[in-house]
Amino acid sequence: KLIHDFLHLFQPRFPPPHRHRLCSLSLFLSLIVLQRESSPL
Repeated sequence: KLIHDFLHLFQPRFPPPHRHRLCSLSLFLSLIVLQRESSPL
């Protein structure tokens, strides 16, 4: 949910054409967050 809120905050900044790019970026970001949570550093 935290990632979703974060994306919701950033979405307005990006124009419609960059929506697809933002989607892929969100997936990449979520992957990093998941990796961070799984491995304690």
